[in-house]
Amino acid sequence: MAFFSWLGVTYYLTKDVVLDTLRTITDIAPKGSMVVFDYVDTEAFVPEKAAKHKQLMQAMVQRVGEPIAWAIVEG
Repeated sequence: MAFFSWLGVTYYLTKDVVLDTLRTITDIAPKGSMVVFDYVDTEAFVPEKAAKHKQLMQAMVQRVGEPIAWAIVEG
């Protein structure tokens, strides 16, 4: 059994890369293994629905030039 911690990563990848990586983990990990990951929900991009901490996070990463792909909302 294996444990994969993939926190703080998916935001920087495209949807295809995220799904390919999860498929690869499925192919190589022993049965019963676990993956923990986080992602950004689509409502984070609707100003009137986005939580204040999501609005602050978006502003912060824009200021520092982070290349966030917001993978889950693409495509």
